[in-house]
Amino acid sequence: MLGYNPIEKQQVAALPAWHCDCTLSGWGELNMAYVIIDTCTKDEHCIETCPVNCIHPTKDEADFTTAPQLYVNPADCIDCGACIPVCPTGSIFVLEDLPAEHQGAVASNAAYFN
Repeated sequence: MLGYNPIEKQQVAALPAWHCDCTLSGWGELNMAYVIIDTCTKDEHCIETCPVNCIHPTKDEADFTTAPQLYVNPADCIDCGACIPVCPTGSIFVLEDLPAEHQGAVASNAAYFN
């Protein structure tokens, strides 16, 4: 851990999830709250901080070296926000705050998990 853990792991199950319903043509319904954009350097601070391990690929996964960036699994994310302040490149956004020029990151994130 990097010292930032806003919630304890035992509290994870008790947290209510708020996911915006985003429909992408060809992807169906997605529940996505956080998006990582292509400025991600895969430094793993977000992976280490995530209390539910929803950011992939990790170094122990086969596609870590070939994946261009990390991605948030919307099915596992509990919307705690722990990943945002530890990202050294500022590459993680709440979906509603995603800059217009990075809207394509929603589709690339969905493609990774579908």
